[in-house]
Amino acid sequence: MGFGGFGSGLVLMPLLTLIYSPTHAVAIQMVLVTITGFALMPNAIRHTRWREAGPMLIIACLVMPFGSYLLQTTDPGILRPVIGVVVLVLAALQFRGAAYAGPRNALTATAAGAVSGMANGMVGLGGLIVGLYMVSSRDPAAMQRANIIVVGTGVAAINLVILALSGVYVAELAARIAILMVPYGITAWCGARFFHVTPGELYRKIVLTLVMALGVATLVS
Repeated sequence: MGFGGFGSGLVLMPLLTLIYSPTHAVAIQMVLVTITGFALMPNAIRHTRWREAGPMLIIACLVMPFGSYLLQTTDPGILRPVIGVVVLVLAALQFRGAAYAGPRNALTATAAGAVSGMANGMVGLGGLIVGLYMVSSRDPAAMQRANIIVVGTGVAAINLVILALSGVYVAELAARIAILMVPYGITAWCGARFFHVTPGELYRKIVLTLVMALGVATLVS
């Protein structure tokens, strides 16, 4: 999260769904991403291309309640393997360097935002859709990362509010989040520092290999 502005869900969601229900796993992920994203936001806003990030953020927030409804009403036994499949596919795409090569305009940004909003509401992985779309542009890395942080954080914050209004955040879950926030926050800070000095290509491939293994573990658990 700190290095690229997205990707923590690839690691967190398979692990969390091995321990908690999919609803609680997404709820935990949304808090961690929102808090960390707000910490990264001041620097990101200066580099954001709003004519691209704006439509994505707006449509993602409008679509997301539908995904959140499916998250809270679908049988966890069905949703858990769905998360595993989504993780595997997105990890494989990232590992192969997949990127969107079509036209880039308000319409494509809106379409990417719609897919991201649904994915974020249902399986907590909408930030990866944003990442795949943004990193395929020819913008400088700082602008790509800034767009991802702004859209991903905004969507996560709205999803957090939706889940909170649905009564998901009970005291026990809040305590677990507080514990997880310590290592997550520290390593996100380290990732942000490394962004400016590390190319990270080998690191990314190693992490994605681990992520695909976690996706398999989610499917067979």
